[in-house]
Amino acid sequence: MPGVMPPSGPQSPVGAQRLATQTGVITADVPILIYHHVGAPYHNQYNVPLNDFEAQMDYLAQSGYAAVSVDQIAAALRGQGSLPRCPVAITFDDGYADVYHNALPVLRKHGFKATFYLVSSYINMSKQYMDWDQVRALVDEGMFIGSHSYNHSYITSTVGYTMTRQIAGSKAKLEANLGISVTTFSYPYGATNGFVMRVVSDTGYVSAVGAGYSFHQSSQRVYNLRRTAVYNDTKLPVFISRLPKRGPDGTGLCPLPPQVLYWRQLRWIEKVG
Repeated sequence: MPGVMPPSGPQSPVGAQRLATQTGVITADVPILIYHHVGAPYHNQYNVPLNDFEAQMDYLAQSGYAAVSVDQIAAALRGQGSLPRCPVAITFDDGYADVYHNALPVLRKHGFKATFYLVSSYINMSKQYMDWDQVRALVDEGMFIGSHSYNHSYITSTVGYTMTRQIAGSKAKLEANLGISVTTFSYPYGATNGFVMRVVSDTGYVSAVGAGYSFHQSSQRVYNLRRTAVYNDTKLPVFISRLPKRGPDGTGLCPLPPQVLYWRQLRWIEKVG
């Protein structure tokens, strides 16, 4: 089978075994993927075609990745928990209805749990966005809900009541309507600074995500964890290249036991032709 060589040599441990501590800082390589639209009926850079999304999730499942919450990553980085052997976090920003209709069945197929960062004032705003019943259905399926602010403003440009509404008001609205604790935050446009992060922490969030295009996570950044964006043109080879480079051949495959990994690679390549 071209492109797949039988594994040899030791495989590097990952997940909880990869948490490293140096001078009091805990680090781990955990990809946090960010999506906006999936299979929407129009073209823009944020709209990932459904077949591409399916291929990406199939690849993660076949390669042995386990989907975790952002809060779980933050807890592990604080030394308060562990991660599975091959962790990945799947996140969706803004609360678009196409994600509910198109991405959710794919996640369900693989048993993947994802974090949905919702703009609280957008819910029920139009058919483009999820309504409260759809969001409650996500909760019922065990998905994680986070805040993406009140109305998607640049929080670094707000002060006083306006900042409070973006951070605390959105949290309160989600919690009141869903009956859950909302403990993770996504900065609109990835924009944040030290003051905003302190407000997020003081408001009761235990984690927050920004941008950064990296899978290197650190206990120094639990309120600005890095995410890797997936775009309309992120085809599978590019997607794979943005995963942690693990394994003796430098691929992005999660290092399962060598023989299991080898046969899963064969089955996956046969499936996609």
